[in-house]
Amino acid sequence: MAKERRSAELALLTSYEGHGTGETYRQYEGLFQHDDDTGLYTLPTIMQFVKFLVDVSRQTSVNEFQIFPACLVTMSVNRVEKAVADGTPADDTLPLLDVIGRELSVRTRQADRAGRFEHTFALLLTRTMAQRARDHYVDRTSGYLSEAAKQAGIPSAFCFGIASLTEHVIRDPDDMLMKSLRALKAAQGREQHAIRRGAATVAVYDLRSMPLDTT
Repeated sequence: MAKERRSAELALLTSYEGHGTGETYRQYEGLFQHDDDTGLYTLPTIMQFVKFLVDVSRQTSVNEFQIFPACLVTMSVNRVEKAVADGTPADDTLPLLDVIGRELSVRTRQADRAGRFEHTFALLLTRTMAQRARDHYVDRTSGYLSEAAKQAGIPSAFCFGIASLTEHVIRDPDDMLMKSLRALKAAQGREQHAIRRGAATVAVYDLRSMPLDTT
């Protein structure tokens, strides 16, 4: 009688216990996140994700279509911005920043990343074009955040600035951040391209009307 054939057992090429469960990697997330339990990444970490996308786009050839659209969105909280302008101590704005941060972490898609630097939030949206981010993401997200702030007893509106990896001639991560922040400034100042979306004012970076201060 012929012997029954048996497939060779799969041998994992790693010594990590719990491979495939994600448990072994969670302990490292804290190295890249703020220590305030919001789950938000630091700006250097967000910029590393941006750098990866920029580098991938440079490695494609004419016959490849692997450049994934992505947007870097910077966001400010109007109530926090006013407090900062009025000279309010930074600690007084932390409760609202924490509320907004936790809500962003919960609402952010698995393939996207949410972070914060000082009192500005940075959101990396993958597979997203600028117009879609402006017309859908901002409207939906500002609604979630507005409701969370209202429930916390500190209601606020928001401003968003959007820069697109594939639409705004991005050269490097710093360039993308500067263009997103320039668009945020346009939203905050209600400049020409600033429009209302839900509980927010948003602007998409414009190459012609938003010069960058590179000095």
